[in-house]
Amino acid sequence: MTRTARLSLFILALVGVLILGALIVVLVLQRQESAPLPTVAVLPTEPPSATPSVTPTPTHTLTPTLTITSSLTPTLTLTATEPPAATPTTTAGVESRTPVVVNTNTPRPTSSATPTFIRSPGTPTQTFTPASTVTPSPLPSEAFTPTPTATFIPPVIDAGACISVVGDSVAAGEAVFEIPQTGFATVRSKPFSEALGEQFRALNLPVGPIHDRSAGAVALNSAKHPPYSESPAYDALLADECPYTVILPWVNDLSSGLEPAQAAPAYIEALQALIADLRQANPSGAILVLNYFPGAPAPFALSGHAPGFTADNVNAFNAALAEACSSGVFPSGVKCMDVNPAFATVATAYVLGTMKLVDFNAALTGVISGQDLLDYYATQTPDGALTGDGVHLSSLGKTLLAFAVIEELRGWGAFPPAE
Repeated sequence: MTRTARLSLFILALVGVLILGALIVVLVLQRQESAPLPTVAVLPTEPPSATPSVTPTPTHTLTPTLTITSSLTPTLTLTATEPPAATPTTTAGVESRTPVVVNTNTPRPTSSATPTFIRSPGTPTQTFTPASTVTPSPLPSEAFTPTPTATFIPPVIDAGACISVVGDSVAAGEAVFEIPQTGFATVRSKPFSEALGEQFRALNLPVGPIHDRSAGAVALNSAKHPPYSESPAYDALLADECPYTVILPWVNDLSSGLEPAQAAPAYIEALQALIADLRQANPSGAILVLNYFPGAPAPFALSGHAPGFTADNVNAFNAALAEACSSGVFPSGVKCMDVNPAFATVATAYVLGTMKLVDFNAALTGVISGQDLLDYYATQTPDGALTGDGVHLSSLGKTLLAFAVIEELRGWGAFPPAE
């Protein structure tokens, strides 16, 4: 075979291969076009729900900045607050009077010895659960209407007439202090009965013994506190048969755990029962009932021993007491007194706030718990300061309240007319 013939055969074979390849490609394309497409299911998607906008509840933090002094010092380094400028006045025709500040305390020495038992800083003597702080608002005095006493002739206070003072830790002079970075101490200062006696003597008014019938950590109607009726003070109170009984506000009943709408009426019922017992023991005795003050509760008090000392509770209890006093719920011979005007000129200095250690020791009459912590802090920080709970009365507060109580009794006709 010639070279030309071979070349022709090669070209023919190559053309055949190309034609065959083209046919195969055409067949493949046709199969792909005729194959059914898979079905894809698209599930509906819900739009994301709008996240509600939450407006945080403002938390008002109350930091007591007050300092109080020993017992009753005229300048009372109790904050930088000046002694009250307002002069309480009496009934027409009688000279003006002001509270008399009396200093009867002897400074209490501070132990300088190293305690044999020292708690590590930050270990409190009791466990506290953090809680939001509430700043109570003062109550208007006009919202409190005294009980009419037209059918009752009050007894006369003379040198032989005793007075009984009733209440819980507010009347007893007990309080809780926070020791910076150390813990807490529960302490005792002079009771309100002693402050009342000081004012009687300073004003040169006749009076017999003033009995302290208070008991700390008790209540009239709180299931979280022992009942006052089971205390020795209660039995002594009924045996006193004094012409006058002064009942201070029971702050522990604010912390019963009940809502104000339930707790306030329950408190009034318990107060009625106490008054009935007093009236049965001494039918001719007069009873003066004091309402609540808003105070300036420290955060550790609201999260610890006084969680119910809030503006809502104080307002609810005072409203219930005002209603009981003005509607005749209490028998004749019971008079109600609004304490808040007595503190109107001193801001919150009437309750325990920040207090220098030296003044704290001077006002102290006893330590209920936390003595080792106080000694430790005193050795480490002799120039330090403690923080009062803002619930219990300061020395200034006791003095102002004692004077106001005497003026209330004077207006009731408890003292013989001046000659």
